[in-house]
Amino acid sequence: MNTHRMSEESRCRLAVGDLQGCIDSVACSEEGGEVPAPQLLTRAVAYMQLCQYQEALADCEKAMHKDPDNKHLHFISGSVLRRMNRLEDAITHLNWAIDIHPEYGIAYLERAFCHTMAGRYTEAAQDFRMAVQCTETSLQGFCDATGIVRMHRDAVETLLLDYPRLDSMKRHHGVGRRPPIGPHGMPAPPPEGGMGDARGAGT
Repeated sequence: MNTHRMSEESRCRLAVGDLQGCIDSVACSEEGGEVPAPQLLTRAVAYMQLCQYQEALADCEKAMHKDPDNKHLHFISGSVLRRMNRLEDAITHLNWAIDIHPEYGIAYLERAFCHTMAGRYTEAAQDFRMAVQCTETSLQGFCDATGIVRMHRDAVETLLLDYPRLDSMKRHHGVGRRPPIGPHGMPAPPPEGGMGDARGAGT
């Protein structure tokens, strides 16, 4: 089976959710010689969905040697690193993805999650705004996708009203402590009544 057909097979298996089949398909290609970067990227996505993060990063690294300016490789690397809680490394790759393609909306979204997990809500809000803008441009008519991005943006901007400055957060939560993080890197809701009420109650 030629390289093109093997690449198509691995992509099709990934698309239908056959993650192990996708991985096995790329492994068959490796037995026949060099595997092209797009096929390694496909397997990296399958590994990421299976939470096999080291394997996903290894495939991304191999693929980058072949195609260093591939925005998708940097995006997947950033996504995997965020899931490993290596936030600064993740942001580095997402920065590269955005440098390569400044209107890469999903990269802004992923970087916003990183900033949120790191407690940098101002930067997160800026990236969520960019994600909304890019999503509206590239996915015209896909209201659901835009709506999801807006929801995350609004959650962070609401949080900014309660935690306007990092030093304020440290005073109320303890030095170096961040508000709790919920699913998908989103901040958990602030204490009932908000930080503003808590401050007012102490005066």
